[in-house]
Amino acid sequence: MPPNVSFEIDDLEAEWTFTKPFDFIFERMTVSAFADPKKYFERAYENLVPGGWAECLDVCWPISSDDGTLKKDSDLAKW
Repeated sequence: MPPNVSFEIDDLEAEWTFTKPFDFIFERMTVSAFADPKKYFERAYENLVPGGWAECLDVCWPISSDDGTLKKDSDLAKW
């Protein structure tokens, strides 16, 4: 790992006590994790360096495929 990289794991709904802003904030699979998603995104934006990035990776419901390979009657689509 490069010396300029560090990872922080924390409760993002608690008070943010980080001592310096981030270049990059990444979160995934939190579609229903936050009681107040707006507050999370405000905090993330406030804690980025100018030009920094916040990236959110999550699922999209209902599940689908862009090429039609997931059929509506498939077990996965029904789930």
